[in-house]
Amino acid sequence: MRRFVLLAALLPLVAIAQAPEIPEVSRVPLAKMQALEMLAGHWQMTVYVTEDDGETWTPTPPQEVELSFAHKGMMLEEVPGDLDSPGFHMHTFITYDQYRKVYRKAALDDVWGIFDLYQGEIEGDKLVIDNLDAGTFFPIDENTWRGFRLTMELKPDRRWMWIDKTDDNGETWQPAFKSEYVKAGA
Repeated sequence: MRRFVLLAALLPLVAIAQAPEIPEVSRVPLAKMQALEMLAGHWQMTVYVTEDDGETWTPTPPQEVELSFAHKGMMLEEVPGDLDSPGFHMHTFITYDQYRKVYRKAALDDVWGIFDLYQGEIEGDKLVIDNLDAGTFFPIDENTWRGFRLTMELKPDRRWMWIDKTDDNGETWQPAFKSEYVKAGA
């Protein structure tokens, strides 16, 4: 019995001793990434498209996506479940830059092939990021380049991401897409 009590008392100490120590330089980005913890999981995502600045919306077929932390918790990765399903698919990575105090998102689609870069901050219960500083715009015609702003709700079971467009470097914004995410089992 004493051995059992001694073993039970020592187990938490062994677990603490085996837990990797977090380097001081990693503490801020890890804490900032934890603010996105509710985004991790298996989701069904439905993208809605508007051609009339948000007056009407057309849904695309739902897609399965997985969001998970990688790189020792320093990155949140979104991976599409089925690249052969209709529509375009995004593979994304979100990190936090503690020196510039911004979240960054890198997004690669399987249609245009642009490695789009966004940055911004959490505003209330939303992560708001755009690609204006990076200049990773999409050509619309020979004189027009389109930028985007993403506004992601930070909610655990059902959330929206709104994607607004600008053709004048952020002076004006119009709705372009919105994505509804529903967590599996919610």
